[in-house]
Amino acid sequence: MALTRDKIEELRAEMVRPDHRSMAEVACDLGTTKGTIAGAFARAGIKLVGNDVRARLEGQRDRVEALAAMNVSAWGIARELGCNDGTIRSFCDRHGIALHVRVPQPRPKDKAIRESMKGLFSKQKPLSRADRDELRRLADEAIAAGRITRLPPGHAIGTKTFFREEYA
Repeated sequence: MALTRDKIEELRAEMVRPDHRSMAEVACDLGTTKGTIAGAFARAGIKLVGNDVRARLEGQRDRVEALAAMNVSAWGIARELGCNDGTIRSFCDRHGIALHVRVPQPRPKDKAIRESMKGLFSKQKPLSRADRDELRRLADEAIAAGRITRLPPGHAIGTKTFFREEYA
């Protein structure tokens, strides 16, 4: 689709306004792609300043500071304000706004500690028949003694049995 010089000038005037439609919306109205319109602008020598993110962030500096104070990550702030997380990081660096930085937790270096933790995070395995019978016997005994009224369903992990309520 070839755009006439008049149509290009009309679109340029519209794109300069602060409340302008996006290039994608304009392209949809014209029945073409935004690349076609951008190419027509480039051939005509028209440069669009476009959406000045820095000016928009300057206008929302209080919002950025408030989100940073709530320990929202750069990615979260960027998603909230509709820009890139690198832009948020550089904006905060320029203005001295401290961002929440995730500090990785150190892993235990002792092999014995890592081995003892393996059973806690391994794949869930069903109880053996003997273990299930023993669990049922203990539950029946506790119910008969009045210590519990019912037994919630448990999940066997390794050699231990955990209940969801204990770790929720």
